[in-house]
Amino acid sequence: MKRFSLFNLIFIFMVTSSQAAEIPESAHTLSVSSVINKAIALTNLIEEALERNPEILAAKARQEASQAKISQAWDLKKPWASYDVMIENLETRVGPQENRLGVTQRIPFPTKLPLRTKVARLAAMRVGHQVFHIEQLVRSQVVNAYADLMAAQQIQAVFEEERNVLEQTSYVIRSQYLATESGSSDAFKIEAELAKIAEKILKIRDRRVRVEERLNILLDRQKNQEWPLLTVPSLPNLKFDLETLKELTLQYRHGLIIKKLMLKEQQTKHALAKMEYLPDVEVGFSYTQIGNGTSTRPNDGQDAWMIPVKISLPLWEPQIRGKVREERKLKNAAEQDLRQATNMAVSDIIQKYTQYSTARERVDVYKKTWIPQAEQALRSSLGSYRGGGQITILDVLDSFRMILEARTGYWQSYADTVSAYAGMEQALGIPFDEVDPEAQTESFRALHSHKSEVENETTN
Repeated sequence: MKRFSLFNLIFIFMVTSSQAAEIPESAHTLSVSSVINKAIALTNLIEEALERNPEILAAKARQEASQAKISQAWDLKKPWASYDVMIENLETRVGPQENRLGVTQRIPFPTKLPLRTKVARLAAMRVGHQVFHIEQLVRSQVVNAYADLMAAQQIQAVFEEERNVLEQTSYVIRSQYLATESGSSDAFKIEAELAKIAEKILKIRDRRVRVEERLNILLDRQKNQEWPLLTVPSLPNLKFDLETLKELTLQYRHGLIIKKLMLKEQQTKHALAKMEYLPDVEVGFSYTQIGNGTSTRPNDGQDAWMIPVKISLPLWEPQIRGKVREERKLKNAAEQDLRQATNMAVSDIIQKYTQYSTARERVDVYKKTWIPQAEQALRSSLGSYRGGGQITILDVLDSFRMILEARTGYWQSYADTVSAYAGMEQALGIPFDEVDPEAQTESFRALHSHKSEVENETTN
């Protein structure tokens, strides 16, 4: 009678947990824009992050600041106005000089101003891609945190169900079979298992709190805010092979585009440094008031004016040569940085693709093999235990742990698959559902069109 009651309690748990572990068969597939459904829509969550995340707001402010620098590239130095006070009037043939007024303006060599504008424009484009890079990073972090929290909630539910069943089992054994030696021994063993489960629940609760705080930080929400039970997303289906992903990464990855723009910017700075060998010009206007003279000439007392022109002489060649050499070395460094970024981009997408493929395969293995085998092992142990075989309560608990490990591993692999998919989008530089040009935002298309122009200039 004792073993029959224990069998019924554990079998009920096995059936209910098996139903909870089924994969939701949603009609849609996961993308970075559809990880959360029903309970919390990811589109709203992403929009909230894009609007409120401090890191994104700071990047956008830097972008606006860099745009303002473009017009400053043509700014000339402030002109100088002068006024000479004559302590003693200087005599000229037409009369004494009484007052002298003047204004001067320094003008760089004409070819310098376009290069300065080009540097500012490249810097603004680079900062613009940094905004997209940070936005994609935040999107990936939101999806990652959501998947982690979803897994923690599901794993905690599995542990709590196990604890409830074992508590009921322990109660049955204590109330009906405490007088027997075997009944008391089985109850104590179940109590020990309950203590282990309680520790696991405490750890998973701590994990939930940490993940919830990650989400609050990403969304700039009030801290210590409790999150509701999240809806399980459908598993993502990848429609690109690895070779296509490599090509898309080289095309869209913002970190790589930033390095290309930095190289072009440094090449322009190098050309601008060479322009220091060319002279600048200073142009002015001077007006002198002449007093009444003592001569009888027709121009007696006539005011005078002139246009002074000055040309700078680049005589300090070591200083200029040092600046040119500095910019050339920085250009060489930018070239190596681009090579490294290209290698890292390809390596990153390969790793993220492998992580996704592995996690997706683990989910299938858990669903089709490990969980069914663990359930079969538990049924076999329970049948032998109920029939009076040599299976003890410890053997049943071992089978019990096996199925729990399979189910918790399933949920963790499920979350890893969701996170790895978002990680591929981060490595790619663009969500998969925006690879189609028609789905891209206007600002994204505008920035990438400028990027193409710069790349054309680089190859010329």
